[in-house]
Amino acid sequence: MKYFILKDKDVSKARELSERIWAMKHPNQPADYVTKAYTSHISHKDGRVALLVDGVEYESIVEGEAVKTYSDAMLVDPSADTDALIDAVGDAVTAPERAGMKAKLDAAKGKTASLLQFATETPSLQPQLKTREEMEADGWFPDPTI
Repeated sequence: MKYFILKDKDVSKARELSERIWAMKHPNQPADYVTKAYTSHISHKDGRVALLVDGVEYESIVEGEAVKTYSDAMLVDPSADTDALIDAVGDAVTAPERAGMKAKLDAAKGKTASLLQFATETPSLQPQLKTREEMEADGWFPDPTI
């Protein structure tokens, strides 16, 4: 499990990203459907916000080739609006990275995509991806007072 620290200190941005990721899987859910978020978020006392990236990367050998798979891979609906998610990512990535992300999402329609894979394979996002231990060292999970 890893955490993705947003550059924006806005909880609403974390909610928006999570909802747009969820919409990749469920683009036409009924209005009364309760679940709208893909993942949870956490706030630091200094205002920073992070999304939980609940996935693990596995590498296996298939016919002599190394193949990576991700435990958080989700089915992307063929009618998903990939532009909405890419727009929500905004300037957190470069224009070429946005174009690459959009191409990967479009290619994943009817197949699977992984939030962890996007975070690890996009250079602008890599520095914000942290382990639980790194988050603890940075004061994200203070010891509870009893």
